[in-house]
Amino acid sequence: MACVDALASLQAAAAADPGLQADADIAVTLAELGGAGDRLAAARQWFNDAGQTYDQAIAQFPTRLLVRWFGFQRAGRY
Repeated sequence: MACVDALASLQAAAAADPGLQADADIAVTLAELGGAGDRLAAARQWFNDAGQTYDQAIAQFPTRLLVRWFGFQRAGRY
C-alpha cells in the first residue's frame, strides 16, 4: 500500500504545481504512473490469491504431514 500512497501523493503534488501541469513530459509520466498503481494493485491481488491457494494446499492431508518435515510455512500477504 505504501507504493500506491506514494504515487497518489506524487500525483497530488504535481497537480498542485502549475509549472508541472504545463509540461507535456510530466503529463505523460504522471499518466504512466497512474497505470502503474493499477498494475500494482492487480499484482498484489494475484499474489494474495496464490498465497491463499498455497495455504490451502499445505493444510490438506497428506501434504500437511510433509510440511513439518520440510519446514514449509504459511504464505505472507500484502
